[in-house]
Amino acid sequence: MGAAQLSRDCAESNRNTIERNFRENGIYIYVSRGEREWSGIRAGLPVIVAGAGPSLDSAIPSLRGTGIPIVACDRAAKPLIAGGVIPFAIISCEIRRAGAQKLDGVPGLSGIPLVFDPICTPDTPHRYPGPLYTYDRPGLQNMGKGEIRRGTGVIIYAI
Repeated sequence: MGAAQLSRDCAESNRNTIERNFRENGIYIYVSRGEREWSGIRAGLPVIVAGAGPSLDSAIPSLRGTGIPIVACDRAAKPLIAGGVIPFAIISCEIRRAGAQKLDGVPGLSGIPLVFDPICTPDTPHRYPGPLYTYDRPGLQNMGKGEIRRGTGVIIYAI
């Protein structure tokens, strides 16, 4: 099974959750800055995308000294910040409400942009203390926010 089919199957099996999240995110989508504003800040320059995984903890000391901005997948933000690595931005596409807890209690988020998927759990943008950015989802909404590459997991969104 290819990634495109996996994405379609996932979307179909979660249709009700996705539709509810999108409706409830309406105000956050409206007030958020667009991906176009965010991506222009680093256009053409390198960034490091950090995802949560077994190698993250051992990579943190190396990430501290790179001088290259880090884009953190939501689950990676807490260990990065605890290790002294402040992300340039955090990205989240978690659709389940319990997933919003990934960023609870993480210090220093008020100055770090969150790029959220319009279909993520509305608890994520609602609870986030920092600047919000989002993007358009063709076929669902187009507000001139800009588009990003989407896939089957947050790391693909962050690339």
